[in-house]
Amino acid sequence: MDNGRFEDLNELRSYHSIGNYYAYVTHICGFKAQKHEGKITGLAASGEPKYETLLREFVDEEGGTLVNKGGVVFREAIRALEDRLPKGWEREDLAASIQSLFEDVVRRVVGHWREESGQSSIALAGGVRTVLERARSLSKEGRHALACHLVEAARHAAPNDASVHEARTSIYRAASAPQTSSMARNILHHAALASEKGQRDLASTP
Repeated sequence: MDNGRFEDLNELRSYHSIGNYYAYVTHICGFKAQKHEGKITGLAASGEPKYETLLREFVDEEGGTLVNKGGVVFREAIRALEDRLPKGWEREDLAASIQSLFEDVVRRVVGHWREESGQSSIALAGGVRTVLERARSLSKEGRHALACHLVEAARHAAPNDASVHEARTSIYRAASAPQTSSMARNILHHAALASEKGQRDLASTP
């Protein structure tokens, strides 16, 4: 960071994201991808990373970035993973494998860029700006719950940032509109009004 601005060290296309493979594993284990990944994290504690080497053939770190070595995405990737898993595989072990791989590649990516840049702190998501862009995009798609979660993460990171409160106002207003419950509508509207004032809620100080 220089004068309050982030310097881009590396950019990763979603095609190469290990998050995709985490979602594929979530689906293969019988859960809903992009919703139940937390269940994979929990399952990992009960398994052994028996399939980590197999998963590395699909995605791994190289030179400070992630590479989709399998060259597959979405349904094709799911089919490829299912075809490679041994008969009688256990979902706890598959969960432990993707979790172990995830932790290892993130540690290696961060280590690479800390050494390369000489900086002690690296922002993996590109900072608040990238989080806000994703939150706005999700809001436009009607995925209000996830948009609200992301904008709250941004607010925790930068509670006094005007751009965060601007986004939070619009996102909570959009989330409020389709609610059939007056209580839910009012809670979301309250958050939007608070951010208009640069506050977490109307009872708090900025």
